[in-house]
Amino acid sequence: MTMLFCAFTGEAMTLRLYGKADLIRPDHPEWETMLALFPRLPGTRQIFRLHVDSVATSCGWSIPVIGEMQERNELIEWAETKGEDNLEAYRLSNNFVSIDGLSTGYVSDDF
Repeated sequence: MTMLFCAFTGEAMTLRLYGKADLIRPDHPEWETMLALFPRLPGTRQIFRLHVDSVATSCGWSIPVIGEMQERNELIEWAETKGEDNLEAYRLSNNFVSIDGLSTGYVSDDF
């Protein structure tokens, strides 16, 4: 997995973390321990833990300067409105295949 961090204000810079990721879902033995490290958000379904192998920075000159930024609340509001039962139904009908046609590895017991 590669994670990319971009500076949208201040000095131009990008940072990439390269490594192998573990997928932690609700049926994983470490789920509750890992979940406790993050704010509880409705609809949380998985956590990725990245074991970093290498790190790289670059100039970031192609990244635009962006003015005022703020968090979006749409996903949280959508998940709260759906409720747990409807979230499960949504995932069962929408999350078994990725946008590139690959299996996501989800099974109904995960939800």
